[in-house]
Parts: sequence; structure tokens; C-alpha cells
Amino acid sequence: MKPAVTLAASQAFGAIGYCRVSTESQARDDRTSLADQRRAIDALAARLGVTLEDAALFVDAGASGADAEGRPAFMRLVSYCETHRRAMRAPGFVLVLNDSRFGRFRDPDEAAAWRYRLKQHGWIVRFAESDDTADPIGRSVLRAVGAAQASEYRANISRNAKRGARGAAQQGYWLNEAPLGYRRLATRNGKDPVVLDPGQRKADDQKVRLTPGPAIEQELVRFLYTSYASGEWTLGRLKRFMRDPSNPYASIRRHWSNGTLRAILVNRTYVGDVIWCRRPHDKIERMETRVRDRDQWVIAPDAHPPLISRELFNTVARRLSANAKQVRRPDGAYALTGLLTCAQCGSPYVGGGGPKNKKDPTDPDRYRFYKDSGGMNDRSLCAGRLGTLQRRFIEPAVIDVIAQEVQKPAVASAIAEELDRALESMADTKASERARLARERDKLVAEREAVVRAVARGVLTDVEARATLTDLRARIDAASTALEQTMFSQRAQTTLASERDRLLKVAQDFGATVRALSPAAQRELIRPWLANAVVDKEKRQVVLTIRRVPAVGGSLLLSSSPRPIGKKTGPPSTSRSR
Repeated sequence: MKPAVTLAASQAFGAIGYCRVSTESQARDDRTSLADQRRAIDALAARLGVTLEDAALFVDAGASGADAEGRPAFMRLVSYCETHRRAMRAPGFVLVLNDSRFGRFRDPDEAAAWRYRLKQHGWIVRFAESDDTADPIGRSVLRAVGAAQASEYRANISRNAKRGARGAAQQGYWLNEAPLGYRRLATRNGKDPVVLDPGQRKADDQKVRLTPGPAIEQELVRFLYTSYASGEWTLGRLKRFMRDPSNPYASIRRHWSNGTLRAILVNRTYVGDVIWCRRPHDKIERMETRVRDRDQWVIAPDAHPPLISRELFNTVARRLSANAKQVRRPDGAYALTGLLTCAQCGSPYVGGGGPKNKKDPTDPDRYRFYKDSGGMNDRSLCAGRLGTLQRRFIEPAVIDVIAQEVQKPAVASAIAEELDRALESMADTKASERARLARERDKLVAEREAVVRAVARGVLTDVEARATLTDLRARIDAASTALEQTMFSQRAQTTLASERDRLLKVAQDFGATVRALSPAAQRELIRPWLANAVVDKEKRQVVLTIRRVPAVGGSLLLSSSPRPIGKKTGPPSTSRSR
């Protein structure tokens, strides 16, 4: 069959044709290949006394008939009819095999609506099958029945597919592309499992589970979880780290953004669970709800090997939830939102305030404050007056105190000493452990291959070897996981070394560096150094706990003693207690 040609605006035809198949297998099963459809509509054109030229054929190969907008050729056909109007005394014909090829719409009335739209421009839709009657009323009835049958056929296909997918998910089988850190393991009766490449389709008789993927991807997943769980890495900092071409995971290409990282950190696949039916797949249903009720989900726990522990996953989930409540305006004008907490109720202080000072444009922050969220939401939770801090006073005071501490020469020495100690420790440990684990894994692999050869020679039967192979696979997986964890330590060492110069530079000029940033960026830089900031509204005092060495690579190296700021009426003064 010749390919369809795009119609030029100057071309005009008395008849145009439309052919469609959803998939190659569907075309074979339904015996409605593109060539068969073309022959049928050519025969219809001959009966109508018109000629169907190759350039007047619109073809959607591999397009669902569920809607019109998802079929490019169909929409071009509509556009052509609208720009080439025909008089009803000499109408044009749109020739299609049958109602099913015209479209298996969710609502059969939609098929009639499209036919009427074409008819308004002088184009009559004619079908090569089940459309032989000359009676226009009878033809309308036949078309209504055909459209209803096509819609019901599509609905049955959808219901059967959903039923099959739900049953597979309940058994722990995987139905989508594998996420970062995993690959799909395809199995079939009597055959060895096969690891599928990304994008590779499984065979019809294969079932798929997840299996751990490349070691570097597993390491990255663990790094993201452990770093964020530490409380010292934010999504923004992780994003910048992953976008840095010098990071040890730069070979893993993704569009790294806060959304990408968050999607990884909330994915329960990494604890071994398969979750299906959480989000609607149907376009119409998605318009009504983005996430189904939990009682409609299919959850198969421990369906594949986990990459992280459930305890670590829950820690990350709690921090994500807490940050979502605390940092209300990540791009707003409040650098300390979520970093200050109330001594009385433990709730975070959040930024907020009225309009800018119109009377004095040089003081736009006069009416901007940090307020105790606990006292705002529930006065019984935090009795007494509402705790407030004026932004234009508290932010410079906090930045100044942190800067005075971290810019001291002793801090640079402490950073260098702690990082050197951590690097030396990482270099000296795990070397012998890695060698031992590698030997153990290689020995187990050799034992597994010996059992497989014994089965091939007929010395052992499949039933006799099954238990031994299952035990060997489990022990190989355990040894491989332990080995990968030691490799993660090596990469953590590389990350720690790359942070050394950056931290020293930031510490040397902390005040100027922070003041040059936006409030959101200021928060990202202040957070690693500020271990704690407690506001005592009764004593009108803010107590800061400043780290002389911030967290690096997800681990806290050293913390300083508290450094309080006493707040009195008017601008706060800065005092120190040791």
C-alpha cells in the first residue's frame, strides 16, 4: 500500500479515504490491515462512481480510535474538508471501511457528531461494510448501531486489559518500564529468566518482575535517600549536585529537577512493593480525580528485592511532609521560614505579612514578620501572646552571627581536619571487606554454574536442583548487595573530597555570599550550618546552635556550642554565652 501524501491547498478531490489500525497485532487479528481497508474503500468508490487517488488517502497507523484528537491523519482529514467545502447538490465522500475504523469512541454519539460536522461542509461519510442501504433513515440506524458496537467493543478491550493488569499486579508482577535502579526480569515456563533492556518489549508468554539494576544506579538511589533523610540535603541542593558534571553519578542522565527527585523519594517501589491502580489511566477519569481512593489500589508487598529499608523510606517521607508544611513559599521573601522553631510548642515560624510600606519605599519590609505557626493555628497549643519576629531585624542578625562563627580561621582548620579524618577513614576501611565479599560472590556463582551444568548433563533433575539454586541465588544477591554498599562508600569518599574546597570558600566569605542570594537560595546555604534555632517568646530570645563544620555527603561531622541572640524591644542585639 502506498503511503498517504499530504494534500496541498490547491488539490481538490471528489472523494477522500481514511484508514486506521491501532497496532500491528490488532490489524492481523481483525483482518483489517491497511491494504485490506484500501481495497474495500476502492471498491466502494467504484460503486459510487468516484475515483480515490493515492494523494487523497489519510492514514493513521498505530493510533487508537478512542478519540479524534489523538489521530493526526483524522484531524488533517477534518481540516481538509473544512477548507474544501462542497455544495450539497454535489457532495464529496469520505470513504471508510466501517464504524470501527472511523473511531471506537467512548461515547457512540461522538461518531455521529463528527459525521455531522463533515456533512455541514458538504462531505458525506460512507462505509464499505454495513452501509449498503439507499434509505438515509435506515443508514442512520445502521450507523448508530455500528457506532454503539464499536464503542462497546473498545470498552470490553479496556475492561479485559484492566482486569488482567490488576491480577498481574496482585501477584507482584511489574507492568511498566523499570524505575531508576531496577531492570525488568522476564520469565516464562521452562526457560531461564532474561533481563530486558530499557524499552525492550517482553514476549506475550513472559511475565515480568523487577530485579536490581546496574550498581551505580542502586548507589545513586541509596545516596539520594540517605542524604535527604540526614536533614542536611534539601531537594534544591541535591538538584544542583546532580546537575554538576563532576559528580560521581554524572553518567546517569535525567532531567534533574525538584520534581524528579521527589518522585524518586516517594516511590514505594524501592522498598520492594508493587502498587497498581493508584492513578487513573483513563483520560476521562483523570479529569475527575488525580489519585484514586486507597481502598482501590492494588498493593503487593515484598514483590521484588528492595534497594532501601522501610525505616529509611519512612524517615524520608516524614521529612518531605514536614518540609511541605514548613516551607510554604520556597521562592518568597523569607529565608528563615521553617528554620526557626517555638520553644513553647515546637512549631516552626513561617514568613508572612501585609503589603509593602507605600509611605516609605526605602523600607519595604516594615510589615513583614515571622510568626509562630502553632500559635496561629491553635492558641491552646501555644498559650500567651503570638510569637512574632520582624523580618528586617531577625534575618541580618542570624546571618551575622553565623558569619562571625564560620569565618574564624579555626573553623577552616576544623573543616580541613574533619574532612581529612573522614577521607582517611573511608580509604582505610572496607578494602579487605570488599576483597572478601568479591571472593565469596565469585565462589557462589561458580557453585551455581556447577549445579546448572549438572542439570544439563542429567545428573540432577530440575526438581532436585530447584531448592539448591534458590538458596544460591539468595546468597549471591546478599553478597552482591553487601559489595555494592562498600562501593557506595567509595563514591561517598569522592563526593566528600569534592566538597572540601567549596566549603572552605563558603566559610571564608559567608556573610557576603549569603547576602548576594535570593531568599530561597539563602535558606539552602544557611540550613547546613544552622543546627537549631529556638525562639523563646517569653524571654524574647533566639538561641542558635551553629555547626562549625556542616553536614557533607549526608553525614554530620561536628557541631558547635549554642550561640544565643537576645531579642529586646526594637532591633535585637547579639550577645554570646559559652
